[in-house]
Amino acid sequence: MSGVPLLAEVIEAHGGSEAWRASPELEVKVSAGGLAVAAKLQRSGLHNLVARVATDQQRVVFTPYPRRGHRGVFEQGAVRIEAADGRVIHERAHARDDLKSPRRLLWWDTLDLLYFGASSLWTYVAMPFIFAERGFDVSTRDQWVEHGHVWRRLAVTFPADLHTHSRQQVVYVGDDGLIRRHDYTAEEFGAWAASAHYWFDYHAFDALIVPRQRRVFVRRSDGRSRSHPLLVWIDVHDVARVSKHAQPNS
Repeated sequence: MSGVPLLAEVIEAHGGSEAWRASPELEVKVSAGGLAVAAKLQRSGLHNLVARVATDQQRVVFTPYPRRGHRGVFEQGAVRIEAADGRVIHERAHARDDLKSPRRLLWWDTLDLLYFGASSLWTYVAMPFIFAERGFDVSTRDQWVEHGHVWRRLAVTFPADLHTHSRQQVVYVGDDGLIRRHDYTAEEFGAWAASAHYWFDYHAFDALIVPRQRRVFVRRSDGRSRSHPLLVWIDVHDVARVSKHAQPNS
């Protein structure tokens, strides 16, 4: 069944498409961590970042990353670490493909983490606005009851060329039109990584309605989530628009 009417409600509840497109970039102050990141020996790699998130393409810049005086750039699947003057220090053209190598089963380097963190953040910030774009397929699913809440559901198929956890994802929508849960398989870790990602503590940043807390847990085969372990936590401290002429952070 077509998900267009529900999708329109969800986009409006999160601030509307015009608010999303009002500036070419958003500046998001964010920290993230959790067992999934720590298990790759990158326990503190995503703390206290300023992320420039593009609204017209899949591009994110993390500053400082991985240390002061450097920034991490994710752009259409390629990643690089730059000095403050723009000099490229390290780069990787096909970061997702490289995650399949045996070494990545044990530990990630800063480029691996940059790919995972930046592509994930772009997807989360761009949802649900991108679902109305060409190449996405959206349909409704049966309602879901969890802890006394009845949530409507949208099944979303992402375009093959977009860098995200998995092509098939599901969002759970409350009575207010806001996304409350987001299911996917985090294929960066493997086909086993079925995840239930909860969105909490919504706040209005200008016209955009953004969750300030996100928590990701293991999703069981019956669709229920486990309360432990906490795979990933994300805290958003602030969101602001970036003018067309603003320079990248250094």
